[in-house]
Amino acid sequence: MKLTNAEIAAHFRDITEIINRREKYPVRFSFALLKNYRALEPENRNIEEARNRLLDEYNRKDSEGKPLYLTTGQIDILPEHQKEWEKGMKELLDIEVEVPVWKVPESILEASDINIEPVILYNCSFMLEEKSD
Repeated sequence: MKLTNAEIAAHFRDITEIINRREKYPVRFSFALLKNYRALEPENRNIEEARNRLLDEYNRKDSEGKPLYLTTGQIDILPEHQKEWEKGMKELLDIEVEVPVWKVPESILEASDINIEPVILYNCSFMLEEKSD
């Protein structure tokens, strides 16, 4: 499945949040979460590395020339570099990548008492097969 880097980052964050809840889910849904986590994780790591390269270039620096985000954890883009930062991030997040997505039937969620917030479920909809009539 083709996903943009923005979609990959969002799906990875949401799947990570669901996994970290350590709640019991149907086996097939849990398996799909794990498979998709493992498929998205290296792509998310690539996105983070590319983002950090942009930060190394455009973030405010300390007296030794090192980007401040490395010590403060705060992104602080210099005003004169704001447009380049935004352009670079947009370009990075718009890149499409082929990711092997493991899908499960939507019906397995209807047949169980899963307590997933609607926004997270919505963000995981990429891995759900819709019911056919």
